[in-house]
Amino acid sequence: MSTQTIVVGYDGTDVARSAVDLAVLLAAPTRQRVLAITAYEPGATAGDPRSAASVELLDDLGGVERDALPGTALTVLSTVAERLGAELIVVGATHRGVLGRIVPGSLGQQLLQGAPCAVAVARGGPPAATIRSIAVAWDRRPQAEEALAYACHLAERHDAGLRLMSACYAPGPSQENSDPEAQSAFRTRLQADVRARAAALPVNLRAASELLLGDPGRALATACEEGVDLLVTGSRSYGPLRGAIAGSVARHLVDHASCPVLVVPRGAPTTQAPERAALAVGA
Repeated sequence: MSTQTIVVGYDGTDVARSAVDLAVLLAAPTRQRVLAITAYEPGATAGDPRSAASVELLDDLGGVERDALPGTALTVLSTVAERLGAELIVVGATHRGVLGRIVPGSLGQQLLQGAPCAVAVARGGPPAATIRSIAVAWDRRPQAEEALAYACHLAERHDAGLRLMSACYAPGPSQENSDPEAQSAFRTRLQADVRARAAALPVNLRAASELLLGDPGRALATACEEGVDLLVTGSRSYGPLRGAIAGSVARHLVDHASCPVLVVPRGAPTTQAPERAALAVGA
């Protein structure tokens, strides 16, 4: 994995520069290649920011490799990542999807339906100077194990601590089960499972566990507001076009978490962590 490319979308905006900074930070420990891709519209006039001429005026990125290709950002980034066997695509958190055009949902959200690899979404502003704390959303399902494997790999790369976070609804009626005793038993089992899963990981990962009460997406986003440099979460599976099909929790985190969010497609070839990080307890 250490020789693979990180592809990042760049259009000259501040939020895109944040994505470049995050990609450089993630690549630093193993000196991975970072390739910034700018998509442009072939038929756009010279004054249009989406034209090839405008792309040529974008600022230098301090040694990061650059390329500009015709097409939408969604298509271009996915195509380049698949062609290169990229480990990761990084984009900025913006609802101006397709690098400048107003569309429903963000580019990050769109990539979750079609990217051939993991997708990271950077927030506005510079990322942390170093990655010291990585949180992972964990709930016993296979996609959570994929996310955990990738989070372990990143934690080893960056010598970061790991926080396993599980979330479930607070006591009270829920859509799935209105029996308070059953809900309490479920929470008790989940708390025991996440503690055991954290305890089974290598000591050097300094893994801790947390059980959060409340709507899972909101609870996870709130828990990561302080002390978390990166949040890793899974997605349900690959879709018909090998894209990640993100569940509602992953979609919520991409849009609302205050730290960068990295979404790992289930079955992605880039999620293989070192063998000692794959120890399982009931996995």
